[in-house]
Amino acid sequence: MIDIVGKNIPDVKISVNNKEIKLSNNEGEFKFFADKNEILNSIDAYKDGLILLDWNQNNNGDIIVTMAPPATIKGKVLSLYKTPLANVKVILTGIPALSAVTTNEDGEFSLKIPQTVVPNQKYRFLILGYASGGGEEFKIDNLQNNFYTLIPKTSLLNNSKDTLQNDERKRAILNERQYFLLQRQSLEKRLRQLQKRYKDVKNPEKLENDIQKIENLLTENKKALAVVQDKAEGTITELLDIVSQTEKKEKEASEKLNKTRSAAELQKTIAQRNITIFIIISISAVIIVLTLILNLRKIRKQSRFLNEKLGEIKETNEVLIGTNEVLKQATIILDKKNVEIQSQKKNLEDFNKNITDSIRYAQTIQNSLLPDNEDLQNLFKEYFVWYQARDIVSGDFYWCHKEGNKVLLAVADCTGHGVPGAFMTMMAMALLNEIIREQHIDNPAEILTLLHKRVVSAFKHQTNRDGDGLDIGLIAFDLSTKKGEFAGAKIPLYIIKNNQLTILKGLNMSIGSTLRGTKIFENQSFTFEENEIFYICSDGVQDQLGYANKQAPRRKFMKTQLMDWLINNHHLDIKIQKEKLSAEVTKWKSKLPQTDDILLFGFRL
Repeated sequence: MIDIVGKNIPDVKISVNNKEIKLSNNEGEFKFFADKNEILNSIDAYKDGLILLDWNQNNNGDIIVTMAPPATIKGKVLSLYKTPLANVKVILTGIPALSAVTTNEDGEFSLKIPQTVVPNQKYRFLILGYASGGGEEFKIDNLQNNFYTLIPKTSLLNNSKDTLQNDERKRAILNERQYFLLQRQSLEKRLRQLQKRYKDVKNPEKLENDIQKIENLLTENKKALAVVQDKAEGTITELLDIVSQTEKKEKEASEKLNKTRSAAELQKTIAQRNITIFIIISISAVIIVLTLILNLRKIRKQSRFLNEKLGEIKETNEVLIGTNEVLKQATIILDKKNVEIQSQKKNLEDFNKNITDSIRYAQTIQNSLLPDNEDLQNLFKEYFVWYQARDIVSGDFYWCHKEGNKVLLAVADCTGHGVPGAFMTMMAMALLNEIIREQHIDNPAEILTLLHKRVVSAFKHQTNRDGDGLDIGLIAFDLSTKKGEFAGAKIPLYIIKNNQLTILKGLNMSIGSTLRGTKIFENQSFTFEENEIFYICSDGVQDQLGYANKQAPRRKFMKTQLMDWLINNHHLDIKIQKEKLSAEVTKWKSKLPQTDDILLFGFRL
């Protein structure tokens, strides 16, 4: 279903050959099931605001139906006597699929035609059942509210045989007879109406005069009708005689002509049939011979092709057999290798388990050397320790000892992490125990100086070990005098008092390093009060890689960010600080692995 510009029309009710009504879809398409050899005779289509314009069937069998908005043409059909012709069929030719309309009692009609009709184009009215072929030619000047008066040409007033054909004369007579009958019916109807009203009027004499006039008109009408009937009967009889004589003569002439032609045509037909049969037999024989030759060549060619393919298949089969043997041998070798690999895998897993178990046992030993919670609770009013190894064992450690009124606390970061770092922590803790507990030295600078000498001495027999050693911060608190001393090797002490951060930096040299020559460790003195909070840590937090946000590049947490966090959160409960800082660093590193061992010690005295 399309409109005049080719656009699809949905929801159109359509019937083909007066069958079941279908509805077009959103693409304007519809389907109907035709019987075998069924011929397409008629299309009916209905949709508000549109009328059927045309339809046709393309080479693919698809039916193309065109609809368009309607325009209205009005008119009136009159006889030669200017009387209206009611109930006659009027149709406008030149517009496909346009149905006929019937005039009303006044002879008026109204036709809906497509708006696509071009003004000034010639069209023809057909008045069905009337003379002159029912045609009147006119031009459309305007599609809106046109009114046309149609009068058929045929008339009883012009009965010349040169002017009117026999069929036209018959139709004209019948039309005029119909006119009088209609006029008579109209008068009789009017008479009945007047008689019905007779009882209600006050002047019956006037009414009787009117009725008498109508009866006189009816009498005249009957006389005229009788004349027309006599003329019609005479004309019809004359025409029937002419037609009968003409048909008889045509029949006799046809019979003679047929007899004359029959013999010649029979001989000619037999000769043509014999020639045709000979030609067909000859052509068939040639076709059969050519077909046999072509089939024989094709069979020979296929035979050669099949023999070649058979040879290729045999060669391929031999190659596959050899390949199969190679694959079998390779499978045997792979099975043996797989058994060996599984055995090696089992050995490696056992070896790895033994090493892991050993390292975990080393972790237990390392943790046992660290101060326990009971000792720390006795030494500090409040504290937290965030101690998180990158691997199973750590290269960071913390150590504390009370000597008289003095409390000594050390936080250290040994070279490396994992097992090498763990061994270094055990050596460093052993040296601190020897210097402080056995020699009873409580001066931080002196302790670090002796520790440096012992570490250098321990590695004096090794070459290329300038990177081995440890960073350490050591604090000594005198609880009686509220004074403290700090000495450090690359690890600072952070003190926050009254929201102010104080940093005591250590010497920029690691314990055990010989790259920068010998330097002297010095104490940094300070006093402390109850509400002061202290932080000392390794570089594990500040070196942790991560992201500030999803769009930011990867970078380290950095010391400045750590100090800002400590200043902003030092007022919180000491335990909450640990949990909050751990969560902050975890969010920072996202899915990245832990960069280094982490150790941060915070406390109040």
